[in-house]
Amino acid sequence: PYLGGQGNDYPHSLVCDNNDNLLVMGTSYSRNFPTTLTAYDTSYNSSSDIIVSKFSIDGKQLLGSTFVGGGGVDGLNNSTTLQFNYADDYRGDIIFDQYNNYYIVGCSTSPNFPVTNRAPQKTSGGGQDGVAFKLNENLTQLLWSTYCGGSGDDALYSVRLNQNEEL
Repeated sequence: PYLGGQGNDYPHSLVCDNNDNLLVMGTSYSRNFPTTLTAYDTSYNSSSDIIVSKFSIDGKQLLGSTFVGGGGVDGLNNSTTLQFNYADDYRGDIIFDQYNNYYIVGCSTSPNFPVTNRAPQKTSGGGQDGVAFKLNENLTQLLWSTYCGGSGDDALYSVRLNQNEEL
C-alpha cells in the first residue's frame, strides 16, 4: 500500500510488532496525511509533524495513524551541527514492548511539543531538542512524552529498551 498525503512524507523506521503488524514512524509535510478517526492527534500541527502509522499483517488495513507535534518543525533534524552521515536529517526510531506499546524518538524545534505531566523535561532547552514518547497499541493515547536535550541542538536517532522494558 501507499502511505502519504499531497506533501512530502518520509519514513524513518519500520518494525513489525508482536502481532506482525507493520509500524511506520516518519515525518510528514502533508496536511492530508491519512489518520484514523480515534488517533491521538488527527490534525496537522505545523510545517512538519512526526507520524506513526500501523498496518495489518497483510498490509491491507490501516489500523491506526496519528500525527505528533507542535508549532515548530518536528521529525526533521535541521541542525547542520548534527548531520554527519547520509540521511541524518531524517532519523528517528520506533520499537515496542511486550504489550505492543510503541516507543518513538526523534527531534523537534516546537516549544509546545506535547509533553505529559510527569515528564522529566517539560520545556524545550532551546533550538532543536530530542523528543521521546510512548503511544498505546491503538495509537489513540499518548502515554508519556518528554523533551531530551540542553541549550544546544539535540536529536535522538535510535531507541532500545532494557531487560525491564525501560528506556
